[in-house]
Amino acid sequence: MSCKKSPVDTPDKDLLVYCTLIFVTESVTVSGTVLDDFYSLRLSTGDTLRLEDYNSEDQYYPILDDSSIPQTKDIEERIDFVALRGDQILKTPYTFTSDGCHIVKTSGLEVINF
Repeated sequence: MSCKKSPVDTPDKDLLVYCTLIFVTESVTVSGTVLDDFYSLRLSTGDTLRLEDYNSEDQYYPILDDSSIPQTKDIEERIDFVALRGDQILKTPYTFTSDGCHIVKTSGLEVINF
């Protein structure tokens, strides 16, 4: 686990959260040939996010990581993953929240057939 609540005998057990140093990156597998380009679009701000955690040898493309949105508990962020191959563009919606430590994907595909 990357986030733990404080021990039961602590008076503020529901308020304290202990975070680990694990850095979470959520990614998606895209079928077919390597994409020409990809990025994530943060719909609340219109920001384009280009994450560096990518290796063209595999088919895992980063959507969002812990540094991409504020780690405020109970937030909800809508992110569109945008894939480009040739003259084709595919937008895939995702929803993320935070547990106060790390991003948590609440909806979205694991594999995109493109």
